[in-house]
Amino acid sequence: MEKKGIIALVIIGVLAAAFITWTAVGIIYGEELLEEEDVEDINIAGSTTCLPVISAIAEHFEDRMEDKEDEIWDISVGGGGSSVGVKQAGQALVDIGMASRDLKSSEESAYPDLVKTKFALDGIAIIVGNEGGVWDGLDLNLTESDIANIYKAESGYTNWNDIDSSYPDVDIFLIGRDSNSGTRASFEELLGIEGECDSSMQELNSNGAVLSTVEGSNGAAIGYVGLGYADEDNDDIKIVQVSDDGIEYIAPSIATVKDGTYPISRSLYLLTLGDPSEDDTIEEFIDYVLSSTGQAYVAEEGFVPL
Repeated sequence: MEKKGIIALVIIGVLAAAFITWTAVGIIYGEELLEEEDVEDINIAGSTTCLPVISAIAEHFEDRMEDKEDEIWDISVGGGGSSVGVKQAGQALVDIGMASRDLKSSEESAYPDLVKTKFALDGIAIIVGNEGGVWDGLDLNLTESDIANIYKAESGYTNWNDIDSSYPDVDIFLIGRDSNSGTRASFEELLGIEGECDSSMQELNSNGAVLSTVEGSNGAAIGYVGLGYADEDNDDIKIVQVSDDGIEYIAPSIATVKDGTYPISRSLYLLTLGDPSEDDTIEEFIDYVLSSTGQAYVAEEGFVPL
C-alpha cells in the first residue's frame, strides 16, 4: 500500500506539474497572440525616390504611436522601383505602393481600383561627375533639348566639347535608371524621349547607385537623380542648371520646384487598392504623411512639401 501510495503521489505530482506548465504556456502563448493582434502592420514598397522619405516618416510615426497612443505599429518599407510599387499595390501584395511618376495607361487598365495620393513634389536633378575638379569654375548650363540630345541615340553628342567649346574635352558617359524606375519614366516623359535612350546608357537600379557612379567618373558621366540626392555641397558632382527656353537657366531646389520654374519636376504618390478611408490603419498613416508633421519630414529629406 505504501508503494502504491507513493506511486499515486508521484503521478499526481507529475500531472500537476504538467497542468501548471501547460497553463503557463497557454497564458504566454495567449499573451503573444494578443500582442500580435495589437500590432498594426503596414507593408509598403516601390519607388526608390520615395523610399528614404517614407521610411523616415514611418519610423517617426511608429515612435509617436507607441509614446502617445500606447500602440505598436510595424511598418515595413522596401524599394524595387515605381513599377514594382504599382504592381504590388494593384495585386494587393502590399498595403501601399510608392510611385515617383503618374500611372501608365496600361497600369490604369490593369488596376482600375488603384487610388493615387500625392504626398510631395520632386525635381529630377541632372548631375555630372566632378572628381578632381574637372568642372570647377565652369557654369554647367543645359537646355532641355541639350539633355534630350545627350541621352538620345545617334544624337551626335559624344563629347562634352560637342555641346560647348568651353566644356572639358571628355567623352560623355551616360548613366540612367532601369526600366522599373519611376525616375526614368518621368525623366523620359518630361524630355519627350520615351524609349529613345542610347543603348550605351548604363542602367542602374537606384538613385544612390547613379549618384555614386557619377561621383567616380572623373568628369565624364552624366546622370539623373531625385532632388534629395543632389547635394550642392558634394564636390564630386556638378549640378546642371536647366532651361526650357535657352535664356534663363534654373538650378533644382525646393523653391524652384515649388514655384514651377525648374522644368524637370514631378509629383510623388502613395498608391492604395481602393480609397485609403476604407482601411483605418492605412488611412491613419497616410493622414500622418499629409499632416504638417509628415510634410516637415518631406522637406527635411530634401523633397518639396505640398
